[in-house]
Amino acid sequence: MKIGIILSGNIESQPYLSYYTDVFDEMNIDYDYIGWDRDNENPQTYNNHKVISINVKGSIKNNNFRKIYDYWIFAKRVKEHLNKNNYDFLLVHTIVNAVFLKNYLLKKFSSKFIYDIRDYSPIYPFVKKSVKKLINKSLFTVVSSEGFLEWLPINSQIILSHNVAKNNLFVPVEEWKSLNKNSLKILTIGKIRDFYSNQRVICDLGNKNGLEMIFSGAGIESEKLKTFALENYNNVVFTGSYEKKNETDIVKPANMINIVLPINILSNTLISNRFYLAITHKKPIIVNEESFQSTFIEKYNLGLIVKSQENIYEKIEEYIDHFDYKSFNKGCEDLILIVKKDIEIFENTIKEKLIQNKK
Repeated sequence: MKIGIILSGNIESQPYLSYYTDVFDEMNIDYDYIGWDRDNENPQTYNNHKVISINVKGSIKNNNFRKIYDYWIFAKRVKEHLNKNNYDFLLVHTIVNAVFLKNYLLKKFSSKFIYDIRDYSPIYPFVKKSVKKLINKSLFTVVSSEGFLEWLPINSQIILSHNVAKNNLFVPVEEWKSLNKNSLKILTIGKIRDFYSNQRVICDLGNKNGLEMIFSGAGIESEKLKTFALENYNNVVFTGSYEKKNETDIVKPANMINIVLPINILSNTLISNRFYLAITHKKPIIVNEESFQSTFIEKYNLGLIVKSQENIYEKIEEYIDHFDYKSFNKGCEDLILIVKKDIEIFENTIKEKLIQNKK
């Protein structure tokens, strides 16, 4: 059996691939990576498997019309490769990739492809029917957040795959019992994609005595945000890009994790990577009420929820005054066990479906 893994970005920037390939390796299944290599960054092999690089120039900063053309060219090259090679199954990542490959998938890989959806796409309102058909004809479809079911069609084919590796669920942490208003480190970790939601956090927490904000990561808005923060406030630090292997070292000194996000359909329905970093490292979370993540914060006592008109600093003070470590710690532990069970269901589904449909 051989599987083709189709992705539209740099391989090393998509750690969730290992959630599948670990299972493929366990089952002794061969696979190739078929990736869009915009900047000639992909290696020739990865994880001891062949990398087929599709060299199509297409900046992520291009306008939407140009992006559509770029995806069309990428899909055309992918089909050319697939026609020359024999794959038993495909793993197709992103809404857009599958939509541009739709006719090919339905004709040649009906019930022979896994459809992985980890982001909302701006083209989704225009391709809802295509996505529904692709889900129906997939071997099964994977989402990284149950919040996506608010906009995706309801289908029993859809299962959950959390954005966290199984071996990262249980992190040794130093036990602590309380939060100190006069010595707080608030960490924002990950790509800095939005200016205004982060600006809100900085404005509400800026120049507060005993409080430090740390932004670890880069992104399209990082320089603009850094300029704004450093020109106006004295308690904001930007540490820049980091390697994933160093995440624990970055998270460990923090007291709380900021996940205040912009208000839009993607941000409102996703579960962010830093959410998992927070619960596994036992760090209280700050999240806006519009976010799907707030349902977990409330149910498991994982932190505080802020409304759009509320001052974040005042909410933090209130939270600290009533903080209950025992309740917080239990919430983290309970949710980690649920995530672990979900991962087991995901892995077992891969095994069962591939075995059932093996040629």
